[in-house]
Amino acid sequence: MTELKVCYFDIDGTLVGKNGAISQDVLAAIRDLHRRGILVGVASGRPWFSACEIATQIETTAPCMTFSGAFINERKSGTVHYESPLSAADAGQVVALAEEHGWYLELYDRSQYYVSQRTEISDIHTEYMETPPEEARLSEVLSKGSEHPIVKSVFAFQGEIPAGALEEISARTENTAIAVAYGAAHPDLHFVNVVDQAADRSVALKRLCALLDCSPEQMMAFGDGESDIPFLSQVQWGVAMGNAKECVQEAASHVAPSVEESGIAGFLESFFSE
Repeated sequence: MTELKVCYFDIDGTLVGKNGAISQDVLAAIRDLHRRGILVGVASGRPWFSACEIATQIETTAPCMTFSGAFINERKSGTVHYESPLSAADAGQVVALAEEHGWYLELYDRSQYYVSQRTEISDIHTEYMETPPEEARLSEVLSKGSEHPIVKSVFAFQGEIPAGALEEISARTENTAIAVAYGAAHPDLHFVNVVDQAADRSVALKRLCALLDCSPEQMMAFGDGESDIPFLSQVQWGVAMGNAKECVQEAASHVAPSVEESGIAGFLESFFSE
């Protein structure tokens, strides 16, 4: 069997369940990975400033991918291996779409995120992010330019995404990658992540392999969202959580119990006992 070299974890709905915490069983399973000499990293749509506490908790030893693939860095040294912000033109189109349709939008730079006004959605998202957004005119946020480039933008919708929304975002922006995720504790809340096209997660996986001097055949990845499919479908052991949608489970090579059942721990126990 191919040797497992590195294991990547999505955060919300994978490591972290409805209570916002990693279970003790999962933490113990990850400590066992460390003892076995297997590298550990996070691969998440969260911004680094929100993911870093989780990365510290599981003591990541591999480069971490956050901002939906737009940012790759080292937890301990702080070394940034890669960053790909949205172009000014595409960021402008995203803001214009939000204003035209009244869609809820968040803009992220490396250190914080912004909304035009606080809403029920922003209050819910604050629970996940563990930090509130800054209220600001989004056009003024864009005017900061190269000093504070927008690394990621996120539309959020209560219930189903409006018909044609994804197609319109794609048509109005020139160089973007679009991925859909949903809230682990609020499955009716849909997030549409918009990043630079060069930050596509399939490309991010290749960058991580180059940094680690390994191939996808030496990697394991856990995830629950549609945005995790590029990892789950390309690594040797792509593990969808039991709470993942059917399309995610079909794209993976394995299915673990749900996050609420400490599915990561159960899967890894079975994996190493074979």
